[in-house]
Amino acid sequence: MKVFNRPLVLKDVLPSALSVVVLGVVLSSFVVANWSLLGVLGWWAIPGGVLFGLALYGLCFGLTCWRPFYTPSMRQLMHTLHSLFKNFSWFDIVFVSCLAGIGEELLLRGALQTWLIELINPVSGVLIASLVFGLMHYLSRIYVIVTTVLGILFGVALVLSDSILFVIIGHAIYDVCAFFMVVKRPDLLGLDLTNERFEIEVRDAGPLDN
Repeated sequence: MKVFNRPLVLKDVLPSALSVVVLGVVLSSFVVANWSLLGVLGWWAIPGGVLFGLALYGLCFGLTCWRPFYTPSMRQLMHTLHSLFKNFSWFDIVFVSCLAGIGEELLLRGALQTWLIELINPVSGVLIASLVFGLMHYLSRIYVIVTTVLGILFGVALVLSDSILFVIIGHAIYDVCAFFMVVKRPDLLGLDLTNERFEIEVRDAGPLDN
């Protein structure tokens, strides 16, 4: 167990985020990639990635507003994330989101998923890499489920676009949106932070970025 007795600051997450970037760059350089920087999209991978990230978060926000989806466990997850990252500045949000997009996509999609697809098959490759992605973000069971589903969407996006830049940008934009809502506008997520106390205890199972 890891017990957090204060909100996180940039220096708390920077070592793990940078480690994932370095590991992703190194390992993705060793696989025989069936993707490239721009893939079949060409330079449209850049605006396409932005739109993909915005649309993906828009979908998630819409689900959050849907009462059957916004369960007590989901509400508790949002509260936990806010408590952990509430001191993040705009710079922190954008910087960590970019590192997560680059590192996690190179490591999990560019390297692991690509290797698994060659070793087994595309479906298994996407699913296994996505599960690893979910487990890397273990704060609660619901968070593992949410991030695993997101991983599947990122994985399918890479398979269809053949563009690592497309999914990196999409991931980073999604994270910026998610961080912004959780940190700066938790009220839009239906969180009541009146008399908030910082009491968080989670399993130590990997990076805490989105």
